[in-house]
Amino acid sequence: MASDHALPRVGRFGFADYPPQIWLLLGGSFLVRALGFAYPFMAYFVIERGHGPAVVSIVVASCGAGWVLGLLVCGSLVDRIGGRLTLMTAMIGAAGVLCALAVSHSVPMLVGGAVLFGFLFDAPRPIISAAITELIPDSGQRARIDAFRYGWVVNGGGAITGALGGLLALRIGVPALFLVHAAACAVFAVLAPHSPRPQRVSVSQVSELLSARRPGSSSPSESSTGSRHRNGAASLENGGPPMVATTTLIVGLLGAALCLPLARHLQNTETK
Repeated sequence: MASDHALPRVGRFGFADYPPQIWLLLGGSFLVRALGFAYPFMAYFVIERGHGPAVVSIVVASCGAGWVLGLLVCGSLVDRIGGRLTLMTAMIGAAGVLCALAVSHSVPMLVGGAVLFGFLFDAPRPIISAAITELIPDSGQRARIDAFRYGWVVNGGGAITGALGGLLALRIGVPALFLVHAAACAVFAVLAPHSPRPQRVSVSQVSELLSARRPGSSSPSESSTGSRHRNGAASLENGGPPMVATTTLIVGLLGAALCLPLARHLQNTETK
């Protein structure tokens, strides 16, 4: 028998009704995934620097160690200083580390850069998880957006990384891919402070929204909180969240495109 405290059924709650900051985070995450060339091409990068399989193994393992530690630390920082500041700091740091890695040659620089990069680059993962938990009260809707997140953002972005990275590596070289990745992180860091402040959507507000959508029904509440939520939901139905995510991707791709001349210059400098 269902509990008296069971959540109401919200089956008609669509993607457009999710808070816009969730879409900005997902759009930024897709951006750094799709242009996240550093990790999958790190082994090729180390080989191009003249090092053998032993060094490649150490560098890649160092990146993985930093990755594990970074997830733990970033998750803790979300609770201490907030997700927005954590995201900005991590993405700015990742951009700087990637730029340094692009011009690194020695083993200590490569290992140290790999550790720092691994520590910082996946910071959006715990931040998005915390935002979804905070802003979406219904477990079914959280499961739905998580499925979209891992199916399309993480896996879809990873698929683009391999295909696009291989094509770009032939034209601008592997080291230049690190600069493109750095540009994507920098764009995400710049857009993060402009995201809407979190406004938790309660289950009762979701129920009011669904009731208001039924033909012939009127708003069940005139409270200021409910009114703000209904007005926000109406604007979201007009394409707000997809627009936020699309804008994030477009700006990020433009930023990466601006790095291509610099990447070509870097490639020409190294071949001389």
